[in-house]
Amino acid sequence: MIEPEIKHRARRPGRAVAAVGAELLHRSRILTILSAVRSRKESASFPFTILLYHRINDDHDPFFPALSVAAFEAQMDHLARRFHVVPLTDLVDRIQRGAPISPRTIVVTFDDGYRDNLLCAHPVVQKFSLPVTLFVATGFVETGKVMWNDQVAWAIKHSSAERFEFETAVGRSVFLLRTVQQRVSALETVLEELKGLDESGKQAWVERIRHELNPNPAEPETLMLDWKDLRTLRKGGWNIGSHTVNHPILTAVKPSIARAELHESKRILEIELEQPVTLLAYPNGKRRDFSDAVKTLARECGYKAAVTTLGGFGNLGIDLFEMGRQSPWEDHLSSFAVKMDWSYLRAPILQRRNSVRQPASRRIETR
Repeated sequence: MIEPEIKHRARRPGRAVAAVGAELLHRSRILTILSAVRSRKESASFPFTILLYHRINDDHDPFFPALSVAAFEAQMDHLARRFHVVPLTDLVDRIQRGAPISPRTIVVTFDDGYRDNLLCAHPVVQKFSLPVTLFVATGFVETGKVMWNDQVAWAIKHSSAERFEFETAVGRSVFLLRTVQQRVSALETVLEELKGLDESGKQAWVERIRHELNPNPAEPETLMLDWKDLRTLRKGGWNIGSHTVNHPILTAVKPSIARAELHESKRILEIELEQPVTLLAYPNGKRRDFSDAVKTLARECGYKAAVTTLGGFGNLGIDLFEMGRQSPWEDHLSSFAVKMDWSYLRAPILQRRNSVRQPASRRIETR
């Protein structure tokens, strides 16, 4: 049996102090004022950032992490009042033309295509009339398939086993599965290890985990959006981009497979949604997950830009096929607000430093 989950873990003193400090800074609006003053002194090439979300719901399930609806609504309310929220397509267009970017510009995106994006996020987005881009992996739309990470999470969560052996990069490890905390810890380690494998090796391990831990899985049937849902979002103002077909790490498959993933996802989305698809999100999106060759394939398939998960800020000189994103997991608005204000305040300084260090081959000209 799994021991009851501890709903409220003891907070570390440092986190409590940080939360209080963030609340005081947020209420004082000092960072917001300083950011506004700096904006008036800077050139027309203001920094921007792109936010990345995955799931929004109130399930409070540690095996399937999500931002709560209340936290998401508070963040969207803050963005609507304090930032210039624009569609990613508009931002890309401005960068291509070399047009000025407004101060405190920000973009909201979602990855994968979970159904709670429609049920929980969409009403909030509509409430504040915010533009959103959703990147969908088409192989999980009305196919009954579940993403590999969710398969592993489901197996570990529902297994009756009390221990599990797994081969990691440093050798064979034994994970205890007697408590929820032990299972979540095992899940996090296993997922991180599997991300580093090639696609065939990863899928082999996924099947083994499912067979050993949960041989008769009853995986959720309505986890992902269907085509009707996606059309509803499109009509509601969401822009839909590609996240490939099967969500493989594009540098871990043959170039011919990578090209097929990029081309077929774009083709299916354009047919089903009757709209051009020009934006791409690389699966996983870390530095090792895309390359110059993958970026070339994306251009050849007709994409105008691609986003990563590298974080950071962008400006007019950004590589459109290497646009960073950051994920806001803050439950408290004050922490989110202070992080955003502080980041925008420091972004011009950091960008000037990086432009000095950046090799000339990594810079691009805007036309």
